Amino acid sequence: MNDACENLCVELKENSLTLPEITSLKPKLKKQDFAVPGRNREKYKNCQIDVHDDLGAINAWLDAYSHKKTTYRNYLREAKRFLLWCIYKRGKILSDLTKEDLIKYFRFLENPKPYDIWCGKYGLVQRNGVNSETWRPFTGPLKGSTLKTAIVIIKSLFSYLVDAGYLQGNPALKGNLS
Repeated sequence: MNDACENLCVELKENSLTLPEITSLKPKLKKQDFAVPGRNREKYKNCQIDVHDDLGAINAWLDAYSHKKTTYRNYLREAKRFLLWCIYKRGKILSDLTKEDLIKYFRFLENPKPYDIWCGKYGLVQRNGVNSETWRPFTGPLKGSTLKTAIVIIKSLFSYLVDAGYLQGNPALKGNLS
């Protein structure tokens, strides 16, 4: 495990959201990148959740659904996929993302490349778990209702963070993203 990812994964574990490493990719973000407020961050005095960075904000959103087992599991899965994309593909923290970034992410969901790095066989992913070298965030491109669900979940994340006063604006609401 390289140092940048090891530090980042440790930080995520401390915040209760655990992300596996994608060993064949070099992370474009480091742990300290998440501590710096992005350009879409609201001022702390307006924030209604007790968090200081994007990882804490994502965990607050997840915590709001912890009483709904299936919803929580689905939201957690999409949060992991989204954060892995931010870390390894886009190189931006959540509070720096724009409408254009979300469009790229939603297109990525339809065609996660390189395929062999982002996608694995369903049986291996489920049986071996996220700590296995065979684990991948996807089993293939998302289509139909699965794609729509993933998009709705990410839009929900941004809506929650704006409503909570963590973000100034919602890049997921500006125009047609899907």
